Amino acid sequence: MSALSYMHDQDNGKGVEQSGEAASTRPESDIARENEELSRRVTQLAEADQRKNEFLAILSHELRNPIHAIRTNAWVIAQHCKQLEAQESTAAIERQVSLLSKLLGDLLNVISLSKEADLELEVHDARDLVQEALAATRQSIEKHHHRVVVDLGTEELPVNVDPERMVQAFMNLIENAAKYTDPGGIVTVTAKRVIGQVELRVRDTGIGIAPEDVSSLFELFKRGRSGRVRGAGGLGIGLYIASRTAREHGGQLEVESAGVGLGSEFTMTLPLHHTAPADVLEDEEQPDDEAPSAAGKLTILVVDDNRDAADSLSKLLQAYGHEVWTAYDGLEAVDLAREKRPLVALIDIALPKIDGYQVARRLARDQWGRTMTLIAVTGAGLDDDREKALAAGFRYHLVKPIDHAALEGILARL
Repeated sequence: MSALSYMHDQDNGKGVEQSGEAASTRPESDIARENEELSRRVTQLAEADQRKNEFLAILSHELRNPIHAIRTNAWVIAQHCKQLEAQESTAAIERQVSLLSKLLGDLLNVISLSKEADLELEVHDARDLVQEALAATRQSIEKHHHRVVVDLGTEELPVNVDPERMVQAFMNLIENAAKYTDPGGIVTVTAKRVIGQVELRVRDTGIGIAPEDVSSLFELFKRGRSGRVRGAGGLGIGLYIASRTAREHGGQLEVESAGVGLGSEFTMTLPLHHTAPADVLEDEEQPDDEAPSAAGKLTILVVDDNRDAADSLSKLLQAYGHEVWTAYDGLEAVDLAREKRPLVALIDIALPKIDGYQVARRLARDQWGRTMTLIAVTGAGLDDDREKALAAGFRYHLVKPIDHAALEGILARL
C-alpha cells in the first residue's frame, strides 16, 4: 500500500482499525519472556527476604550474648555491693538491658511475622492468661508509678488459644497503656463473658489517639502522628501483633479514643470455648509443686563458650548458695557432667565441638542423665528454636539475656 492510499484509508477509519488489530496481536515468545522475567524477579525477592531474615536472626543472637553477660555481672555487683551509688548504677544498667532485650524481642518478631506458624491450641481460662501478662508487665507499670485496676470477675472464661501468643498479645496491650500514660495514671484491665464471647478490655488515662490515627493504628510499624512516638521506644509492632493474634484465634481487636489527651481503650474479643478449662487441662508443672522442695543448694553445671557470660552466671548462682561447675565447650560439658553428675545444667546451644542439642542427647544416654534438669540458655528465641530444644531433651528454654527472677523461680521449684 502506498503512503497516499494509506492516508486515504486512515481518513476513512480503515488505518486505525488495522493498527488496532496489529497492536492486539503479540508474539507468544514475548509473553513467555516476560513471564520468565517476572518469575525470576519473584524468586530473587524471596531469596533476598530469606537472607534478610537469616541476617536478623544472626544479629539478634550475637547481640544477646554480650547483653546477657552485662545483665548477669550487674546482678553480681548488686548482690555484693551495698553502696548507694553502685546500686543506682546497677539499677540503671538493668533498665537499659531490659530495653535492649525488648528491642531484640521485637527484632525477632519481625522475622516471625513473615512466617505462617502453626498455633498450639490449648483450653485456658482467659483470666489466668491476663494475670500472667499482668505479672510479666509489673516492672513496666511500677516504673511509671501507675495505679492498676483489675476486674476479672468470678466466672470462668474458657478460650481455646495458643497460650504463649495470647499472653504476649495481652502484654503488648498492657505495656502500650503503661507506655503512653503519664506517670501516676490509671490502667484498667477487665474481662467478662458477652454473648458467646470473651471480652478483654485495657483502658488508660493516657495521651489518647488522634481521630486520623485510629484507622491505621494496627498496621505494621505504625505508631501514629499524634505524639504516640513521644520517647516511647520500640519498633512499633506491638499493637499489630496483638491484632493479628486476635484474628488468628477467630477474634478481633478494636480501639476507641475520644481524642488526644483523653485516654484510650482497647477491646479484644475471643470466641468462648464450650468446655471449662478444668475438664480439659492438666498442669504440666503440677509434679514440681507436689514434690518436696529442696532446702539449700543445688548442684549446677553452667555451659557457655562466652567465658564472660559463663563465669558471671556461675558467680551469681554461687552467690545464691549453689555448688557450680563451669564448662566452655560441648565435649567438656559432657565430661564434666559425667564426673560431677549435677542436678541441673544450664547449657548454651551454639557451642564449639558439639552443640547444646548434642550435649543433651549424649547425657540422656546415661540413666542418671535422664533425671537431670536441662535448661537451654540461648540467644536463639524463635518458636522453632524452642521446639528443637524441647525435642532434644531440655525442660526449659531461656532466651538471653535471661530473666534472673524466672531462673530463680525454676531453681526454687527444683
